[in-house]
Amino acid sequence: MRELGQNHQVIAITHFPQVAALANHHYLISKGMADGRTVSRLHEVNDKARVAELMRMLGTGGATAEAHARELLQH
Repeated sequence: MRELGQNHQVIAITHFPQVAALANHHYLISKGMADGRTVSRLHEVNDKARVAELMRMLGTGGATAEAHARELLQH
């Protein structure tokens, strides 16, 4: 994906925090109800929100999970 992304736009949907941490941009898609209709929302997560999302993807919380999420982002 990295080679392909050098010359093309690549969009990957993943549930793996190890893959998500490598992205240049990280988006969260959520689904909910509004006025009786199902709606999807897309927003970019940055900084602390990105660390929190990676922690959620890791399936755990606490200081150890936060350290692991930050380590993933450094690589």
